Amino acid sequence: MKKSSVISAAAMLVLGIAYYICALRYTIYSLGVYAVPIVWLVSANIAFVAMLKNRWKGHWWAIFNSTNAVFFAGLLVVIAVDRYKPTYVIHIPENFEGEVSLFPAKEKSDELFVDENGMGYYNPRQDVEVKLLQGDEDISNALNQYGRGALQFPVGDSTHYEAIDFTCFRVEKGKIYGSSPWNQPRAACMVEAEFKRLVAEGIIDESRIEKRIMPYLKNN
Repeated sequence: MKKSSVISAAAMLVLGIAYYICALRYTIYSLGVYAVPIVWLVSANIAFVAMLKNRWKGHWWAIFNSTNAVFFAGLLVVIAVDRYKPTYVIHIPENFEGEVSLFPAKEKSDELFVDENGMGYYNPRQDVEVKLLQGDEDISNALNQYGRGALQFPVGDSTHYEAIDFTCFRVEKGKIYGSSPWNQPRAACMVEAEFKRLVAEGIIDESRIEKRIMPYLKNN
């Protein structure tokens, strides 16, 4: 076997194993592992097409391995860029237990401090990796059980409404949270009546929340 073929095979093997491990750990639901057979198939087709040209005849394995190595290297770069984004820390009060609601904030911030009632106003300055701390304890896996809330409030002439899309999750002391969003229970977020009550009681600061004005869809 030629030296170039050995090198390309080694590169493909090392990068392929590295990508498989990272895909299992860092891609949502480990779906990234399904890219492996797709990469093999695409590389095989590229190698076959290249062999149709006289100068590449007899080099199928070298082309196949080299193409695989390039694809796996590119996929590893994508995972690295996604994983090593700036960290945005959400601080939970140390003795807090219950539901946390994160509303879209008007003002951007570098970190978020949830108040004693479980209310937070979320708007990082850039694309971030979220970390959840309760005191010194990292409970980021609690986010794997998040739920989504969508509030709607009519405005003005009733042809439009205010929309607030937010996230909620529960925090329980001593609980071991699942390490993946897969097959996890989802938190049930508050509805409009509860939101209005909490605003009236001063628990939610409505002035800090970013709202969207949306038109009602008309039926033809």
